[in-house]
Amino acid sequence: MNNIDYSIINAFDGVLESLTDGEKYHLLPPRGPREDVAVLSEEELKAKRLNENGESLAIDNNYDPINFKNINIDIEDSMLPKEIICPEAVELDGINICGINGSNQKIEKNSFFLILARASIVNFKYSKGVEPPYFYRKHKDATAVTWVDGNIFTEEISLYTNRQLTREKNNDGVSIYPALKAQTANNNPFLVRYDHNKSDKSPSSHALVGQSNSNKH
Repeated sequence: MNNIDYSIINAFDGVLESLTDGEKYHLLPPRGPREDVAVLSEEELKAKRLNENGESLAIDNNYDPINFKNINIDIEDSMLPKEIICPEAVELDGINICGINGSNQKIEKNSFFLILARASIVNFKYSKGVEPPYFYRKHKDATAVTWVDGNIFTEEISLYTNRQLTREKNNDGVSIYPALKAQTANNNPFLVRYDHNKSDKSPSSHALVGQSNSNKH
């Protein structure tokens, strides 16, 4: 395993060290996670049902102007194959091709979820002359823990997780993007709790991950 892959997984070492001892766990009364931990908003939970274009993944909802963005469906006039002509070298000269990939996974347990997310961008520039092709790749990693069972972790969980979202929260919520921008693979994972008061009662829905791939020029 290379250093990049190891660092994103290694971020959970402290979290796993914070698991409650099994014998002690079975003696504790059931309880939810601490109230002072950040939660997802209703808007974020609803967004999971939308694709990258803001369209509902359920066909019946695509035409609901109140909750979802309407879409237009283009119908092909013919099923015959279309001819694709390869471009000439002069047409590709100087063009930048960007590939964007989001590869996210979660480790699911009944009492908690571990979330690993990686976004990568690859930029390649074509050249027909003596100028060498330009190429670079950048990636951004992020990790998070969704806390469901209040007894599964000891109080030490606060030492090994990022509580920035909780500290900055106000009545209007807090944007996660500045926090993601600042997080590195060596940082502690974000800590978010499951909230049973939300409309979506499934704990796995509160452990948001997605996957997308696209190419642009």
